[in-house]
Amino acid sequence: METIFDIVDFLLAEPMTLLLAVIAASALAAAVLGGQWLAARSDIRRRALRLATDNPGGVNASVDAPRPGDRKAVLAQLTTSVDRLFGEGDEAASKILRKRLVQAGYYNPTAPAIFLTIRVLALLGLGVLGFVVAIAVEDHMTTVYMKLVSGAALGYFMPTILLDRLIAKRRDEHQSGFPDFLDLMIVCSEAGLSMEASINRVCREMADGYPSLSANLYFATLEIRAGRTLNEALNNLADRLGIEEARTFATLLQQSAELGSSLIDSLRIYSEEMRNKRMMRAEEKANALPSKMVIPMMIFIFPILFIILLFPAYMRVKETWI
Repeated sequence: METIFDIVDFLLAEPMTLLLAVIAASALAAAVLGGQWLAARSDIRRRALRLATDNPGGVNASVDAPRPGDRKAVLAQLTTSVDRLFGEGDEAASKILRKRLVQAGYYNPTAPAIFLTIRVLALLGLGVLGFVVAIAVEDHMTTVYMKLVSGAALGYFMPTILLDRLIAKRRDEHQSGFPDFLDLMIVCSEAGLSMEASINRVCREMADGYPSLSANLYFATLEIRAGRTLNEALNNLADRLGIEEARTFATLLQQSAELGSSLIDSLRIYSEEMRNKRMMRAEEKANALPSKMVIPMMIFIFPILFIILLFPAYMRVKETWI
């Protein structure tokens, strides 16, 4: 135990030694990932050679040149290794992360592993950068370690903050485009199209104005074609969009089908409600604008205005006293 404390005291007393230890740990992690990557690549080469031996006419003999399929397989193996190293833990947290990435527009199955890798690299990179900057300017030891911890914390939380901003941006787009989606659904339903055909038609019409909403609607049509029920596809659509309006829309269709009520009338009433909500959100933002403009006006406008108004009086007073 005393040996461990001696090592910790030695690292805290010598900043360069701690920096070298961090660099060595990073190099060790990179070596482990590189070894797994090379092992996966060797396995792919062995499979390619076996295929070439079994079927010489169907496979190109020059297996040394990497092919796009091999690169994808190596990337998949690498991301799987990263997920195994850093992503194992709470299953609920893993599901929440995957759901948030889907809401941000990252549908690739390897997106969680890539996100965790970016977070770890940002933590190590910004932490080492803050440490090096503090050593370069010759700060006090307390300041050095504060910059190290601050850089590491910034690198850890920065990907999450960026992900939250991206989710909020796409959510605003979904909320803005959902009333238009309902209006177009009413038009398609009145024209005699089925629900699947209506969603497919609407997603093509909204591709230019609301690309994210259009893509998620297209995914819903693909799920219906794959064999899922309409309610399941719409519930998955609500999970991807991340807005309550979509879940209410799925519930509305289910209740209309169970109760036998008119679907067009239900959609028309719900569409009017969504338009009113969109107008209320716009009015809320407009009413909050004066309070948000107070600080910029105090910083950028009022000082210039005071200078313009008071500078002539100041010059006259100065001339009088001189």
